[in-house]
Amino acid sequence: KELTTSKTNSMNVEKLIKSIIQLESVDNAKAVSRDGECVGILQIKKIVVDDCNEYLKMKGIQKRYNYNDRFDKEKSIEMFHLIQERYKNFKRFRSNSDIEHMIRLWNGGCNYSINKTEDYYRKVIKFYNN
Repeated sequence: KELTTSKTNSMNVEKLIKSIIQLESVDNAKAVSRDGECVGILQIKKIVVDDCNEYLKMKGIQKRYNYNDRFDKEKSIEMFHLIQERYKNFKRFRSNSDIEHMIRLWNGGCNYSINKTEDYYRKVIKFYNN
């Protein structure tokens, strides 16, 4: 089942985050991927932390994250929101909805490929729709 809404409200985003957490770590803040690159409830790579810090600096905000913050649930969710804010209008490909764009962006980065993010998108949507 696809989502075709263009408006994304905070309840939908909260539901999306819960769906991604369920897929990525089953809500285990200490989760580490097999290769050790992705950690925490949202399986965040170091490059995402760096990206968040760069964005905060661009916005003139003093706050910075460190790599251990990926193990903190609240800080991980903050980083998710920062990445989504930074790239919300960076739609290289036509997504059917903001939710779809958010999922693909989280999985594939700002230059995501529809093909390469398709399996991930379908898995997250399954959690989202249940």
